[in-house]
Amino acid sequence: MKRILFLGIAALLAQVAACGGSNSSSSSQSTGNSGNSSGNSGNSSGVTGDNSGNGNSSGDSGDVTPPPDGDTGGGNQACTMPPDAAQYPSQSNATISTVTLGKGYYILAVPANYNAAKSYPLVLVLHGDDDTAEMISQWYPFHAATEASGEDAFVVYPSGPPPDRVGDGWQLWPLDPGNSDIVFLQAVIDDVSGNYNIDSNRVFGAGYSKGAFMVNQVACVTTMFRAIAGNSGGAPSLNGQGGDQDVPTFCNPVAAFVMQGVDDNAVGLPGGIWEAQFWAERNGCKDDWNDSEIPGDYGDALWKDFDCPTAYPVRLGVMPCTDHRAMSPVPAWAFFQDVMKNLP
Repeated sequence: MKRILFLGIAALLAQVAACGGSNSSSSSQSTGNSGNSSGNSGNSSGVTGDNSGNGNSSGDSGDVTPPPDGDTGGGNQACTMPPDAAQYPSQSNATISTVTLGKGYYILAVPANYNAAKSYPLVLVLHGDDDTAEMISQWYPFHAATEASGEDAFVVYPSGPPPDRVGDGWQLWPLDPGNSDIVFLQAVIDDVSGNYNIDSNRVFGAGYSKGAFMVNQVACVTTMFRAIAGNSGGAPSLNGQGGDQDVPTFCNPVAAFVMQGVDDNAVGLPGGIWEAQFWAERNGCKDDWNDSEIPGDYGDALWKDFDCPTAYPVRLGVMPCTDHRAMSPVPAWAFFQDVMKNLP
């Protein structure tokens, strides 16, 4: 299986930071929505006020304020994101609360019709660098996507890093189960599972930008997640320096979903393709990616399901006219649903 060797994660994240944050190329998300989310005291992130991370949200519910549909990508004003990337559910009846845990916290979305006698899937959604749990709950409203599908799930938006490391984002290294952020994420799962009926076989991880890199790191060295979904991120990395010496050879297999924009000028399309190829190789899939399949600026979304063992599928979505942004969570949740159908 061929490998696309690209800039190391450290260099990629430096590019993201140079652009002004993980959401910088999608100004309609980070700045255009700030007025909306500050004015919606009943929105489903549970935040009354701005996106500073200081919301007092216990017990709130309501609508979300995602990025607007049909934003252009790559600076091409005639180019429109495909529906697969731009479909943002806006309604949610989930009960939203903010839970303090050690030095960190997380936003919890509890299904409106929660029944303690029934076990539920749990999805952890990790934000990008310089973003917050409140922001990603708006831009990537996974709880609204699960509700719209008719299949309830608990959704958690952890805040990383803890307050004593503000500005650093998720701690990707060391690539080890003892990494303090990996320990924190496991503590979040344990905390939710201790209070609600969570099915330990249906715990999933999703992330945007640096959060996508982080779910890949976690999946490599733990069995925390049954499947992962990376949005504008990249494959596991030993040290962030790039090249063959940066590719871990010991990762656990995991079902993996990758969604990447053709016009991503921060992480880049090769990063998303390599993420899918990495897991296809690790999971024992039989086929490869063909670069000729990449859609042009005006093409439809391209979806590829690799020929993989049933337990460890890999799906890649390449989105034309789409830059570095939190795309729709709907396809990622659909992938998790497919994985659940094949659980023993």
